[in-house]
Amino acid sequence: MNREALLHDKASVYLIQMIYVEVVAYLRKKLESIEEIEKRIRKMGENIGRTMFIYYRPRKKSPISIMKDFIRVATGLSGVRIKKKFKKQNKKIIVIYKVCPLCNREIETKGLRYCLPTMAIIEEYVNQCIKEGKLKKFNRVEGEVIKSIASGDDRCEYHFYFK
Repeated sequence: MNREALLHDKASVYLIQMIYVEVVAYLRKKLESIEEIEKRIRKMGENIGRTMFIYYRPRKKSPISIMKDFIRVATGLSGVRIKKKFKKQNKKIIVIYKVCPLCNREIETKGLRYCLPTMAIIEEYVNQCIKEGKLKKFNRVEGEVIKSIASGDDRCEYHFYFK
């Protein structure tokens, strides 16, 4: 199956969850610090976000519409809450998953923001949109995982700061 077909295959989300558990277990054995693991899995997410931008171009023009559409296509999940909090100097979008594409309540990863790649995929995809001129008012977006189900939180929550 080529990458474009994989993007539209809903079963790929489950396959990714199964493989990701093994990737994190491998990194835990090989690397000494949580920071180094997070650096690696963040980079993995950024690479996926760039690749997905090649195969799926945004159809919308606003940050929140682009994110909603991309999340639906990338994860196949509906019911993701997205809140826009744009004030003069503080422009932020909050994404909340009750069901995360990577986290699983049975996997507990104290200290590790397990769904960091999901956030990084969205962050990089939006940065590619900015780079290509789809979001003209912004120079960059920076994401942060605030809550993670695998860390014991009730939901996964990402904050995206638009600069």
